[in-house]
Amino acid sequence: MYGTSGSVFFQPTTLRDPSLDKNISPFDLVHAIKANWIWELPVGRGQWLAGDANGLVDRLLGGWAIHGQARVQSGSTFSLGNIQLVGMNKRELQDAIEIRRDPNTGLVFFLPDDIILNARRAFNSTATGFSDLGAPTGKYIALANSNGCVQEFIGQCGFSRVVLHGPRFTRLDLSIVKKTKVTERMNVELRAEFLNAFNAINFKVGSQTAADTSITNFGGATFGQTANAYQDLSTTNDVGGRMIQMVLRINF
Repeated sequence: MYGTSGSVFFQPTTLRDPSLDKNISPFDLVHAIKANWIWELPVGRGQWLAGDANGLVDRLLGGWAIHGQARVQSGSTFSLGNIQLVGMNKRELQDAIEIRRDPNTGLVFFLPDDIILNARRAFNSTATGFSDLGAPTGKYIALANSNGCVQEFIGQCGFSRVVLHGPRFTRLDLSIVKKTKVTERMNVELRAEFLNAFNAINFKVGSQTAADTSITNFGGATFGQTANAYQDLSTTNDVGGRMIQMVLRINF
């Protein structure tokens, strides 16, 4: 079931069709790749380049390394609620999700313009017709009680809840490290860390506030927009964008 707490009781959507309560976990990640590496540059005494260096030259040229950490994973899940899909299936709607930025307004969207507009048209309807936006066409998201179907129980005309994955998450952290040996027992390490080195802004859908995916907002002007970015709350170093910091460490 799509729920955020395992400690609460569960009320079936309907006893007529138990399969309507089967869905992916709210914390589901289809793919997640994490990689860490250290590349010690082959420069300095005994190395491929400047292998015969000694003294001050070896201290300047040797001891360099590049550290990296990369993470690429599927987007987190979000729910669209009890709706109908017209002109497309769930897989096609999932494939349409992609972050794009409107160059004129600067707003960020996770659905194409045509699906957003036609979903707004479908949700701005009354018993006497459609709003000034016109009638929906092509692919769009519609009310469960619409498009020639009046549901007697949740899920009869479409889905009890459509759960999709948001845009993928990508991040690369890099470090340039210089170790200089001072004595047999002591060395100095200077590290330049580039957190989110390529300034990748990763947006979430339906997070923090669910206004952009709430069924009550499908007819609103902000449907399909997102302004929520991922931030790693496990560390105070993640500011949501690129950050450079210098670290000096003396090891004994």
